[in-house]
Amino acid sequence: MNKKEPIKIWETILRTSLNFNHCRIDREDFLREALKINCSDEVIGKAILTTPFEAEIPRYVISDIANDTINSDLVKVTGLSFVAGLPGGFAMAGTIPADLIQFFVHSIRVAQKLAYLYGWKDFFESDTEITQETLSKITLFTGVMFGAPNAEKALNTYKETESEEDTNNIRIGFSNLDIDFSFSQSTIREHGLLQLVQYIAKWIGVKIARQMATRGSMRIVPLIGGIVSGGLSYLSFKDMTLRLHDYLRD
Repeated sequence: MNKKEPIKIWETILRTSLNFNHCRIDREDFLREALKINCSDEVIGKAILTTPFEAEIPRYVISDIANDTINSDLVKVTGLSFVAGLPGGFAMAGTIPADLIQFFVHSIRVAQKLAYLYGWKDFFESDTEITQETLSKITLFTGVMFGAPNAEKALNTYKETESEEDTNNIRIGFSNLDIDFSFSQSTIREHGLLQLVQYIAKWIGVKIARQMATRGSMRIVPLIGGIVSGGLSYLSFKDMTLRLHDYLRD
């Protein structure tokens, strides 16, 4: 495997996943729906304009909603993975197994929901365009979910840049199967964010390539393949989403 192939694998999965409309979560719609049981319209409005914390929503309420969100998508991704694990499964997305695509669709959905609950801005600037910044932000969140080394450090640094008033000198994203970053030189020198995200994207790609090899061998045995695939998805998805929740909650 050459050094660019893992990044190519991850970019293919990421872009394919984001092409599904239900992969993108509208921040305002989600917060309004998630908070309506526990909060007044006034509080919800303030949470949307600022953050749930600034709207003085108790941390335990946010944590409970986050856990409910994880459990909801956990059921969906496990059931779909069982079907995809059967011989034939779903259609292939190019050379990427469709069960991996749907796994990451739900992973990206949960990442957005948890981020919005814990004060992050909307991941998407428009309904159609996928910006370089969006690709990089999701890469960082996925790195935390996978437990990639230094992923939390990179996401902390990104959070700092997102909160700065002047972000015109910051442009991040994929370009020609490599990561092309245009951070200010002082930011790169201080945090090494360029190197961190390049490494995380490659690290995710390598891990996915190994999962693809493992899952492909399971489909040889009818039914058992579906059960094993569903079981692996359940454990992987639960561990990944809880890891992200722990990071955001702390």
